[in-house]
Amino acid sequence: MKKVIIVGGGISGLSVAWYLRNLPVEISLLERKSVLGGVMQSVRKGAFLWEQGPEVFKWSRCPELICLIQELGLSQDLIFSSEEAKRRYLYVRGALRPLFSTLLPLLPALAKDLWAKKGSGEEESIYDCISRRYSRQVAIELFDPITLGIYAGDIRKLSMKASFPSLYGWQQDYGSFYKGFFKSKKKDSRLFSLKGGNGSLIAALQKQIRATVSTSSEVIAITPYADQVIVATNHRAFSCDHLIIATSSREAGRLLHIPLLQEITRASIVSVHLGYDQDLWRKKGFGYLVPTSENDPVLGALWNSSIFPQRTRVTSFTFLLGGIHHPEIIGFSEEACISLAIRAAKKHMGIIKEPVEKQVAFHPHFLPQLEVGHSLRMDRVQKMLPARISCVGNYWEGVSVEDCLKRAKNFSSSLTRLCTFC
Repeated sequence: MKKVIIVGGGISGLSVAWYLRNLPVEISLLERKSVLGGVMQSVRKGAFLWEQGPEVFKWSRCPELICLIQELGLSQDLIFSSEEAKRRYLYVRGALRPLFSTLLPLLPALAKDLWAKKGSGEEESIYDCISRRYSRQVAIELFDPITLGIYAGDIRKLSMKASFPSLYGWQQDYGSFYKGFFKSKKKDSRLFSLKGGNGSLIAALQKQIRATVSTSSEVIAITPYADQVIVATNHRAFSCDHLIIATSSREAGRLLHIPLLQEITRASIVSVHLGYDQDLWRKKGFGYLVPTSENDPVLGALWNSSIFPQRTRVTSFTFLLGGIHHPEIIGFSEEACISLAIRAAKKHMGIIKEPVEKQVAFHPHFLPQLEVGHSLRMDRVQKMLPARISCVGNYWEGVSVEDCLKRAKNFSSSLTRLCTFC
């Protein structure tokens, strides 16, 4: 029987194992850490359930994730967000303001999109694209915080094409973001998660994949040959017919000796969860973002107890710190990060009560930055990969769980069609 080895037990590696489950191959999965799932871990502390990684998903944007949840038998665990979660806020000019109110001064500039010309096809940064189509003010006051919320990145460096492919496509196809939006099908805007936390998806995958899993197995070296690949770990050496690397770009670059992968910029994030023993936050909504212009190490906050009130009757927040503009935060202590979050709760939201529960998660070099030239970079990387080695992960086509699942599924399908293992 042919052998497949998957290096990396995060959502990308686990989903590849899932999508290959019906092939007549022997699958081994090697994970450096003692647990699977990467950042997709759920932690329960007292009355609070907190996510270490992705918090919430949008139904219309996650067909592969929904399909996976259904296939794993987790449909009954789906929970949906409150109606109030549709409300979004920005912290600007010293106050929390509803997103719609911040748009009013920008309406004249936003209207320019209806008469803007199609893009030339040349790759632009988010800043350059939005400044050209709308105005510099729209780029800085609207697209900057949106980009921080997704990539924790710099709009002057991130590629519009790679970072917002739907918007880029609308611009190319219709000449207007608005026209593209209205011509696209109306989609379900509900947000969802899993009752027991998103870590339950990882637990289900681990239980149901048809693979031999080895945790605490660090890959030391990879040696490709014409007829096999040798994988040396801190415990033993393995051989396989095909190797799939589902690690970070940094680790993949190190293992494959491809500097182009190691050079991909990645933003570090710290998540600070605060829980309070009473319902003390009357403003309801998804949460808020803080634009770069505020020069604040806090990127924003999620109002967990407002998004999913069925999870708790008290108050729960998740503050996101760091990002590309504040890389120093990843070196702070837990106590310092908690202090920053508590200070933000007081400054941004007027909450002076001390939390009864706190939890911190550090994510160094977490979010890959899809900068201008990223697509060309990845085309070059693809050509460098040895014949029996493939890569998946959040640095290829997008940082979301859905993006990771799409690449894993497409890769698995192509492998099957080519009868690599027949």
